[in-house]
Amino acid sequence: MNFKQKHFRKVPKKVTAKINSFKSDTILVSIETTLSKESLAKFRSSSLLNTSQYKTNELEDFSFLPPATVGTYSRRNIEGRSITLRNKPKVQKSWTIEGPNFGDYSKGTHTVVHSKLVFPKKTEFPKNILLSFKNIKRVDNNFRCKVLIDVPLNRTDSTFNQDLLFFINLLQENLHEIDVISTNTNENVDTVDVDWELLPVGTSDIKKIISSKVKPSFQNEKDTQDRIDFFADNSFHVKSYINGKNSFKRYFGMILTNQYVILEDFHYGNALYIFKKDWETFSQKSRLDLIHLDDTSIERVIHNKNWKNRVNDILKS
Repeated sequence: MNFKQKHFRKVPKKVTAKINSFKSDTILVSIETTLSKESLAKFRSSSLLNTSQYKTNELEDFSFLPPATVGTYSRRNIEGRSITLRNKPKVQKSWTIEGPNFGDYSKGTHTVVHSKLVFPKKTEFPKNILLSFKNIKRVDNNFRCKVLIDVPLNRTDSTFNQDLLFFINLLQENLHEIDVISTNTNENVDTVDVDWELLPVGTSDIKKIISSKVKPSFQNEKDTQDRIDFFADNSFHVKSYINGKNSFKRYFGMILTNQYVILEDFHYGNALYIFKKDWETFSQKSRLDLIHLDDTSIERVIHNKNWKNRVNDILKS
């Protein structure tokens, strides 16, 4: 299905009508499309554009995480977002900054605490949805393939319309085409479970593990090294380190002795997340549960100049 607009405010009637015609409650957002060699290379790897792989009749399946620069939904997919709840009563918020003594930084600094009433915020955790390219076959000078989001949606779920709208917008932003197919959860789906590897305190080469997750273009930036040092700081009361795998392989985190969980996507590095819930509860969430994760008990900390103070304030609250 082709539509002119880049985004949808609601699910198109054509999509809804097709879903209503399905006997199965389980669907996938999926399209069959034809891409030029140049278009396919944008999703796979531009370095492969002129290699012999593109001269074959079939290519291997691959998955692609849309970059945040593509559009609103691609950005939310990677970065998540914070939503101000203006329909809720205001709450007291406090934060600290370092100010100069007697207006002169050469005389040292002191901590200043500011407080004010603000609307509460709800944080949506990044969904990290991948676009899966499958059955890639050459047709003349182009390639025919299936592009799908391999997370099944069930229309009996309370979040079905919300998830469907997000998925079709993500596909529309990147492929300019949308469609849905009926399927059983065990058919045509390569489901990848979230996998978290726990590393004990004292594990060697923590900095090396984190560095492997950093986007190559960010490797030598001062801010990146500062964040790596922050996670490797021995002053934290760390119970275990968390090494993300599979769909969350870019993440590294810490479980603190107070059961708070701190996670950061070191590939993009725009924010870290603090979960004020115990690790056991968090780790038992399914892939779809994590996609829906939006909660006032999650704090999103943007990496501005006071981000470390903000983290310390949250951990003390």
